[in-house]
Amino acid sequence: MTDPAPASPPPAGSEARTSAGILTIVLGYAVFAALWILLSDKVVEWLFDDPAWIILASTLKGWLFVGVTSLLLYGLLRRLVAGIGGKRVAIFEGRAALVAWPRWTIYAFAVAVSVAMLLVREGIAVALPDRPLLILFVFPIILSAVLGGFGPGLLATLVVSTGAAYFAMPPVHDFRFASVEDLFQWSILVANGLLISILAEVLHRSRRLAETALTESKEATRFARAIADNSNAVIFVKDLAGRYLFVNWLYETLFHVSAATIAGKTDSDLFPRDMADAFVEN
Repeated sequence: MTDPAPASPPPAGSEARTSAGILTIVLGYAVFAALWILLSDKVVEWLFDDPAWIILASTLKGWLFVGVTSLLLYGLLRRLVAGIGGKRVAIFEGRAALVAWPRWTIYAFAVAVSVAMLLVREGIAVALPDRPLLILFVFPIILSAVLGGFGPGLLATLVVSTGAAYFAMPPVHDFRFASVEDLFQWSILVANGLLISILAEVLHRSRRLAETALTESKEATRFARAIADNSNAVIFVKDLAGRYLFVNWLYETLFHVSAATIAGKTDSDLFPRDMADAFVEN
């Protein structure tokens, strides 16, 4: 059985801790992505001399990056949800996304962070003119999808893929592709964006189902408590180990205990041995 006591309000500061957890995830991803960008190309150059092998290795490391960061984000998000604990109600109640922003602002954020990353890429490209740096564009997709689900993730994918085709892929300032390899890399970016958006939507739908189940459970609990507290019979609920989960007002009056102090205790904790044994036998 579940504890029929009404859900307590989230502790003070839970929203700040949740925001700090999200910021930690974003910063952790940013550090990992930055190190990957700085080191992975050097490793490829160290391992291969043949241009064909370099292209293949660059493609594979792009897929590997998506796989590793997906696992990283999954682990960090699980830690965030587990760490929220009793504060989970604050996240689940009445929200269509992970943050309490109006829906249109999440879409606006997806566009803004995608454009910002295009500008960052343009600045980096001065030092690395021969590399499209498509790996940079995965970050705004993941961030938008995690915060808003499929729609913002898809919008970020559309913005960065269009910008990458025009600004990053040779010939620049043209939507044509100079080679099949460039088209393949760009297609991988689009496919990754779609996959990330779908996975994020699955996460959000699971959260919404949990929200609905939590709301229904709270309503059922309130209804059951109202019945018990308006009854003239002694009503109590125990789990299979004999621990009290709930007692009504008449039980409190009869035995001079409160529901708060009796919760989690057994008859042996509350009554003399012979009386407790009789209750257990009954």
